[in-house]
Amino acid sequence: MAAHTFPLVSSIEAFIIIILLLLAVPDICARLKRPALLYTIYLIVGLAIGPFLTKDINALIYQVGRFGFILVLFEIGLEIDLPPVKRLIRPAKLSMKWIAIQFPIVLGMARWIGLSWSEAVLASAALNACSVSMTFLAWQHFPAPNQERKMDLLLWMVTVEIVAIVILTAGYTLLSYGIGIRFFMHLAEIAILVIVISLFADRLTSFLGKRLISTVHLKGHYIALFIFLISALGARIGLSESKTAFFLGLFISRSTHEGIALSHHLRPIGQNLLIPIFFVSLGASVPAALLTSSIGIYAIATAAVLFLLRDILHRTIARSGCERRTFLILCPNLTVVALAAQTMIEYGSKPDYITWIILTGLIMSIGALPFLPARKSDASPAPAPGATAEKPAPAPAARAATEPPAI
Repeated sequence: MAAHTFPLVSSIEAFIIIILLLLAVPDICARLKRPALLYTIYLIVGLAIGPFLTKDINALIYQVGRFGFILVLFEIGLEIDLPPVKRLIRPAKLSMKWIAIQFPIVLGMARWIGLSWSEAVLASAALNACSVSMTFLAWQHFPAPNQERKMDLLLWMVTVEIVAIVILTAGYTLLSYGIGIRFFMHLAEIAILVIVISLFADRLTSFLGKRLISTVHLKGHYIALFIFLISALGARIGLSESKTAFFLGLFISRSTHEGIALSHHLRPIGQNLLIPIFFVSLGASVPAALLTSSIGIYAIATAAVLFLLRDILHRTIARSGCERRTFLILCPNLTVVALAAQTMIEYGSKPDYITWIILTGLIMSIGALPFLPARKSDASPAPAPGATAEKPAPAPAARAATEPPAI
């Protein structure tokens, strides 16, 4: 009998599944008062449907998801807004202690599983990170002895994320050439990009803000077009679209209050469409056979080691001054892990290594989020991921939005 050649899931059926997810998952997370679970669920669904997709359909979803990847970087940049250096001294010390102990341990585990030195550095940076966008709402309702300690905790989260992003921005060069002349030249190119974007960020944001005021419909489309255009220009001069998008978001977050409008209006096409497709495509890229292999067991072991190590660190040399479970707020790292995994996919790393880092980040995020404060049902609309609460004075992280964030 001839082998059955029809795909178990066609391209239209795959997108029907994704659209159903976009309709149902936000409501489910809202009922659970756990909006940060959104992207973890999308990733899990990608893992589940991946075996039923042909290579062509998987490639199609992946290509659409690349646009979501660019928007992920833009939103991560948008959520970061650092205060004066003096205010960062204590959180930076905590971050250095936090990273200095964990980084070599994760590096050793990555090397033991077979990753090259460059891949291991990239994976260690991502797994030691914290996704501020996933944990901001939990931080908002997190108990602390006083406001200063609570703000130190947020700055600690932001600083840990920034360290990882700095490494990840040069990730492809690191994987391709290692730490050498090319790597440092690429860092110099990134510095030039930062300077150029910083010179024009205020004008660009002001121009886009005026366009948003005069536009009645499809505001999110204008913003997405703006981001993609700038990212394409960055690619034309030899820098990747994703890095350009990140630094664009970073400087827009620091330029004017217009960053609020951008995040709010981008949500329908970004957080509610393209970014979820990216996480589904990332999950679908993982071979099903690896989920139940030794790689899956190793991911569980890695996450367990990190949970235990972070609990010990928080009770000893990296004390936040808050309750014991505080270390959990720095554990969800799925968005940053997704960036590292995407870089490794583009480079052509072995599926085993990509699966390990994705599963480890997924386990850490799912393992921590249920034990963090949930969104209060009677709470007023919360700021966007990475934003501070309604603030009388400048504070770290992105500007407040006018409605609850998607994650």
